[in-house]
Amino acid sequence: MSYVHDSDSHEELDDLPDDIDSDLEPVEDDTLETALMVGAQFHQLVNIFSASSSAFPPLRRTPYRESTLTGLDWVNELLAGNPRRFKDAMGINQCHFSILCDEIKRAGFHEETRQQRIDIEESVAIFLHTIKGHQRQRRAGETFRHSGETISRHCHKVINALCYLASDYIRPPDFNRVAPWIRNNRNLYPYFKDCIGAIDGTIIPAWVPEGHQGSYRCRKGYLAQNVMLACDFDLKYTFVLAGWEGSANDARIFNQTKADPRYNFPPPGKFYVVDSGYANIPGFMTPYRGERYHLPEWLGSNQLPGNARELFNRRHATVRNVIERSFGLLKGKFPIIKGLMPNYKVHSQTDIVIACCVLHNFIRMHEPLENMPPEFRNTEYVRRHDPRDRTFPFMSNDGNANPSVGEHCVLRDTIAQAMWANRR
Repeated sequence: MSYVHDSDSHEELDDLPDDIDSDLEPVEDDTLETALMVGAQFHQLVNIFSASSSAFPPLRRTPYRESTLTGLDWVNELLAGNPRRFKDAMGINQCHFSILCDEIKRAGFHEETRQQRIDIEESVAIFLHTIKGHQRQRRAGETFRHSGETISRHCHKVINALCYLASDYIRPPDFNRVAPWIRNNRNLYPYFKDCIGAIDGTIIPAWVPEGHQGSYRCRKGYLAQNVMLACDFDLKYTFVLAGWEGSANDARIFNQTKADPRYNFPPPGKFYVVDSGYANIPGFMTPYRGERYHLPEWLGSNQLPGNARELFNRRHATVRNVIERSFGLLKGKFPIIKGLMPNYKVHSQTDIVIACCVLHNFIRMHEPLENMPPEFRNTEYVRRHDPRDRTFPFMSNDGNANPSVGEHCVLRDTIAQAMWANRR
């Protein structure tokens, strides 16, 4: 028989009466067994949890990016290291990187004012590294140890600064200057002494959200923006018009651009060389249709022109090749414009194209032509065309709708006959 002490009693144990057993309630055996069973189960649970805690150590929160090397540390390491390693990572050399940072400052780029600010050198490096390797922002965040939001914000700050500098770096050519490459080439001078560059269009893949894709789908069936560019004989861009939808007809782009008084197209007597997709009108000289023209067509056994028109086309192709070389150099230097840009809105993708053209001209201004890859120094360079990267003819004939067009066709004939008469 078991007993339970009554906690309400205030009497001392020594003062308990002799008949205490008669004042206490007995505890039933089944109640005691239940209590013992519950206690045993509780003890078993304690043992289970103890074993689990030893087999599975407690979870520990660890930083996502644990590298001790910060983004700025990595940039400084590159700046102090091998020049080739820096150029492989950033696309430009150390000296030009410092000049570029100064130019970005001049454009009004302001450093962060928070305690953990990002210096301008790191911001510029983030952008260069991203466009150089077509890096997604997550990968750039891993390299520079910043969040995706921080990477995106600083990329856009540099893009905006470069677009601000566009008017300083993308400028019309000197209309009174004969390009040395033309002047020093007996096959081209004096025939192309009034030529100030080449114009062509290119298709650049675009990322467009659903619901807005219709106008951006080009004739080849993929989403793109249409870009019209002009360059001089130093491979610098003198005009860039980006952001047209991929479905926009080249005639519409060209005609609206030519009619816009904001754009400085050549004065009377000067011209750009263009391909046969354009019309032979004042300011724009095309090759003859129906004759051999493109450089690969001259690579067979019969390389000699057979008449004045073929000779003109052969030399015209050599002159116009400058725009092909510039395209190859631009897209090779900045792979981001060869692929989709899903991290950027449509208007930002347009800004990226302009920013890359500004960087292209910046490099051309500070780096001699002989430092370019050999294939881009070759005036007979043939760019490997992506079948997607094509513009299409939009003016079907030269036409003589007005006297100036007819006079320009006569000028082309005169040049062709002079070339043929003086051929060697």
